[in-house]
Amino acid sequence: MQDAIIKTVANRVGFRIERPVPGADSDKVTALHLYLQGLAAVRADFNEDVAEYNLRLNLEAIEVDPDAPYGYIGVGHAHRVAAVFGWMGLDPDAALKTAIEMANKALELAPEEPEVHYLLGRVHQELGNQEGAMAAYDKAIALNPSNTQYLSGSTVPMLYTGRTQEAIDRLNAAKGIDPFHGDGVYWQMGWALWEIGDCEGARDAMLSMHAQRRAAKRMVAEIYACLGEVDKAQDAYQLFYSEAKEPTIAEQRAEWEGVWTASGSLDRWLDHMRIAGMKD
Repeated sequence: MQDAIIKTVANRVGFRIERPVPGADSDKVTALHLYLQGLAAVRADFNEDVAEYNLRLNLEAIEVDPDAPYGYIGVGHAHRVAAVFGWMGLDPDAALKTAIEMANKALELAPEEPEVHYLLGRVHQELGNQEGAMAAYDKAIALNPSNTQYLSGSTVPMLYTGRTQEAIDRLNAAKGIDPFHGDGVYWQMGWALWEIGDCEGARDAMLSMHAQRRAAKRMVAEIYACLGEVDKAQDAYQLFYSEAKEPTIAEQRAEWEGVWTASGSLDRWLDHMRIAGMKD
């Protein structure tokens, strides 16, 4: 019980303080402040405008102190989400290339910073390197085992490769560490339950998110399509693509077939996207 309390407190405090202020170096303090401003904005609302704002702040952080890791971490995350969600008019391949460059630069500057390894995990998973992604996540978790964001993020490569029950178990463990966990746990649980065909459970997980984020509406559309609730699926789909470039089924297959290798999952996802409104 004491361990559970300590882990919960460490996680909640960690979300607010993030890490010690870097001594009396004013440039590093400013860079950290800019990075944390962007992080706070993303946690408050996750959409294209916020992603672009976060990118601007972190580019400024790099300019202020190119020897601090913070700006590179933030720019890396911004490019990764741009690639995944089709935001900011960036080419997905070019955005992921920039993201991995930023992650490697941050790793060079701060090899023991858990956020660096979390970013590496996020980028490697989108590049289709699920083994590398899990290694990076495991390192981030080892450096900060109380961070439920790292735990929930680490389920992405599991779900891409069909390790669904293992992902569900890890998400339940994250809930046990922090009953006030972030929406990422619900989001990932929605995906995991969709994977096993429990689409009612998946819907309930997504609707449990504290903020009904537009970025999550693609998954919501997927789940409603699975439930046969076509109107709701199409409404969620249209909301998501109201601020993102809408791809075709063929484009999505080309983008994801080397990443999402769990047997039958990509085909099923594309079938549901077609129901929601995606064109061939």
